[in-house]
Order: sequence, then C-alpha cells, then structure tokens
Amino acid sequence: MSFEPTRRDWLRTAGALTGGLAWEAQSQAPANASRAVLQPFDYRGVRLRKSRWLDQYQSGRDYYLSVSNDDILQGWRAAARLPAPGKPLGGWCARNSDTVFGQWLSGMARMYCAAGDTPLRDKSAELLAEWAKTIKPDGNCIMDLYAYEKLVCGLVDQQQYAGNNAAIPLLEKTLDWVMRTYSRERVPGSVELLNGKPAEWYTLPENLYRAYRLTGDPKMKAFADTYRYEAFWRKFAATSAPPDANAQCYATGGYGPMERLVAPNGTLGRSLEARNATFEAVCGSWAGFKLSRYLMAFTGEARYGDWAERLFYNGVGAALPITTGGKHFYYADYRVGGGMKVYKVSRYSCCSGSYIQNLADYHNLIYYKDASGLYVNLYVPSEVAWQSPGGEIKAVLETAYPETGTATLRLDMQQPSQFALRFRIPGWTRDASLTVNGAEAAAGKPGAWAEINRTWRAGDQVEICIPLTLRMERVDKQHPRRVAVVRGPVVLVLDDWVFETIPRLPEPGNLEKELVADNSPGVFRLAPPGGAKIQAKFRPFYSIGEVTPYRMYHDLDSLPIPVW
Repeated sequence: MSFEPTRRDWLRTAGALTGGLAWEAQSQAPANASRAVLQPFDYRGVRLRKSRWLDQYQSGRDYYLSVSNDDILQGWRAAARLPAPGKPLGGWCARNSDTVFGQWLSGMARMYCAAGDTPLRDKSAELLAEWAKTIKPDGNCIMDLYAYEKLVCGLVDQQQYAGNNAAIPLLEKTLDWVMRTYSRERVPGSVELLNGKPAEWYTLPENLYRAYRLTGDPKMKAFADTYRYEAFWRKFAATSAPPDANAQCYATGGYGPMERLVAPNGTLGRSLEARNATFEAVCGSWAGFKLSRYLMAFTGEARYGDWAERLFYNGVGAALPITTGGKHFYYADYRVGGGMKVYKVSRYSCCSGSYIQNLADYHNLIYYKDASGLYVNLYVPSEVAWQSPGGEIKAVLETAYPETGTATLRLDMQQPSQFALRFRIPGWTRDASLTVNGAEAAAGKPGAWAEINRTWRAGDQVEICIPLTLRMERVDKQHPRRVAVVRGPVVLVLDDWVFETIPRLPEPGNLEKELVADNSPGVFRLAPPGGAKIQAKFRPFYSIGEVTPYRMYHDLDSLPIPVW
C-alpha cells in the first residue's frame, strides 16, 4: 500500500551519491571526463509535442520573455549610479533581482538549447551584458552566497547551452572577489539552526564543480571543496541509514513538511493535521529532478526514474502557472482536512527562479542514451533525434499517459540499424508488456528496464502497455490508515467543494471495484456497494486550479463525515 521503503532508499542513496560520490566524481575528474553509465540528452535533440506539459512550458516561456529587462536590472543600475529606467520587480526582488537572476539566465539558456529559442537567448545575453556593467572593478557583484550559487549556475549555462563567451570571464572576475570575501564558515544543519547561517552554503559546490568541468580551472574545484558538507555526506560511508539523517516523501514524490526532513517517528503524518505548507513544490521538484538524473546516470538503474515521474506529474507539473507581476506557486497543501492551491503572498521568490529551470528540464528527463541504445524514462509526448551505432534515428513518442497506460514509439531512419531500445517499467505496476509492430516482444519487470535489441527499420513501432493500478499509499508507518489515492504515478484528490457528506472510502482491497472511471479522462467516481449517489469525484492533482478545495490525504477510520 505504501512505497515508503523504496522512497527512503531513493533519498538515502541520493544523499550519498549526490553529495559524496556524484559531485566527488565530477570534481576529481579532468574536464570533459565522465564516469556516467547513462547520459541524458543535455537539452539537445529532444522536443515536446502537443500536451498539457507543452502548454505549461510555453506559458512559462512566454511569461519570462515578457518581463522587462529594465525592471530586472533596475536595482543594480541604481546602486551603480547608472541610468536606471524601469521599476523594481518587488517581493523578494525589491532591492534587486539577485534572488532569481542566475536561475533565469540558466533557464533561458537551457530553453534555447532545447527548443532553438533565439528570443530567449538574445534576452539573456542582453541581461548579462547590462548586468556586467554594474559589477565593481574589483569583481564585487553585490551578492551573498545564496544568490551567487544561482549566478554560477546561470553563467555556466550561458556558456554551455547558449554559447555566450562573455559568461566565463564574468564568472572568473566575480569568483576572485567572492573567494576573498565570503566566509568559509559551514554551520551544520540542526534543530537549533533551522535556517542555517550562512544560508544554504552546502548548495554551492555543485555548480562550481560544473564550472571546473567546463573550464578546467583548479581554483573553481578548490573553492567548491571548501563548501563540501563532509559532516553530513560522510555519514553514509559506513551505512545507508545513519540514525540522525532521515528522509521521506509523500505520495506525490514531494518531501517535507515545509522544507524540512523529519525523523521517521510519525512526524510526517502528524504534520498533515496542521501544516498547509506541505511541500515546496517548485524548488523541491528541481532538486528531485537533479538527484534522480544524477543517480540514474551514475548507476544506470531505472528505479530512480520513478521519483522524477512522481514529481513531474504531482510536483512542478501540478503547480499553478507563473503569471502577471510575478505571482507564482510555492507550497503545495496536502492537509488531511482539505487543501487548496494558492499563490505565494510575496512575489518573485526562489520558486519563480527554479520554475523556468524545471520547465526547461522537461526536455532532459524523458530520454537517456548510451553507446548501444536509447532509453525511454518518461512517457511524455515528445520526439528525439539520436545518433545510433548505424546512423541518425528519429523517434516519436505518442501517448495520452498518464490518463491511459499505453504509449507508442515510432522510428524513422535512413537505413536499418541494430541497437537496443529500453523502456522504464515503473516499480508500482504489474504485468507491463511490449509489442513490436503488433507482435509480442517483451515483458516488463517492475523497477527495471525492458529491453528490445534488434535490427530496426524505418516505420517500426513499439507499443508499451503499463497497467495503471489504483491503490492507497500510507503517509508513514505510524499512520497506516492515513492514505492518499494514487493511480499509476498520479495522485488523485477528492472534490471538497461539493455540499454533501464526505464519503466513506473503500477499503484498500476494494478500491478497484468501488472507484470507477468517469466520462472525463483520468477522473473517477465512487460507486459504493449500497448504490449511494456521491457527487464528489477523484481527479488528478495536476488538474486542480487555483483556490479549488480538494482532499488529498484521508483518514479511513474517520469517514464518513456528515455535513450536519
């Protein structure tokens, strides 16, 4: 009923690899070297096709393109005593835009790389050139460590994905100032120091190691090593489960409550009684996407894609869109008493920065490759161009997943080519199967890759069937009857705006019989044995809009709840 053992394994291994092995392998290897087993397409050669996810991507892209450059730059220009037209963005960016600037440079560069989006490339290049004029001669960029970590990411991505040759010289100039200025103090996370000072210093190494890999400059590696969180990561050297380093997720793949990791003593389940700030959906998805990609690349194991899939549909994929004036989604609300999606009160927080990076990352999660084959990780309408051992291949993935459990991959090529196609079989499914041109080809083992290795020809197509099981997943061991209803990778929520008794839910073993498909795709209605008519329906969490009441977690022993 619960996927708790697997999710803890994910996060424990994620901690060990990402903080210890993955970053360490990157930092100790020479530039352009790699120990990866699989490779993502690195935003190249993948395009989204018509779907709600393309619509979400396009809406976000259009918003970021529309934000005035003068408004973004106003605070820095004013501080540098330069002409400063425009007005401050407000919210977290009231003084200047350093909270999001690096993330926006990053997201625009990645979107350009993925979609050939020259307007975004040109906008980011202009922003970088104008911002550079505000840097003091000694390299002082007027940023604290929190903002600078994001800037490093943006500068690396401007060079790597947008071909902006001005980016690395700016990184080198500002890094010299940063290395002279920033404190090397590393305050371990603790209950007493929930906010940590200096803030989130442990995130700095990742992008500095990326900069070292791009440039080969040893000072970047040396400075990154300064901020390695040895006190935390080395706990995993002897065991995958150190007693004071625990992690957990909800059914959505999100972790919390709020932005915390709590002890496995029932706190996670209890938090659903009071906290509306359940999961930092946008920044948390960005972290999860990166962790799952690192883990999959370094291990080659399909199971890490399950986490990325959960976050794709229930995390950032279920977020409200960024809109006029920097209104954006921050916390998702999973409370057992009912929740709503609302915009964050303050504007332009960190999640307005990671939102554009998430949308760009959609292109970098669907497919992987190695020397012998192509891997399909997420079943999202898309296409990919791949250089196979026998020549260039174009693959088109057509599907209505996760509303339906089938997907078809169609191949186009100039000449026959032998290679392997591998499809991720989610750990929660059973009896997955594949056909090639209508003939049975392979069965899928949950949590692994289903492989078909043969000589392929133009027009060949593979259909994969992934049964979308309906099930209940408990929030933690201490609350076995506090559950969410899940179908495939998608969390379903119950309408909470209908004026009727909150219904009794089926027992877990009866869920498939008493929850029946409605006329709308992915929507289900309750059909209890007694024949009672219930108006409230279960819907995909991603389909819920702003301020629409819903119930995600349910206490089975407390239902039904009468209206009077």
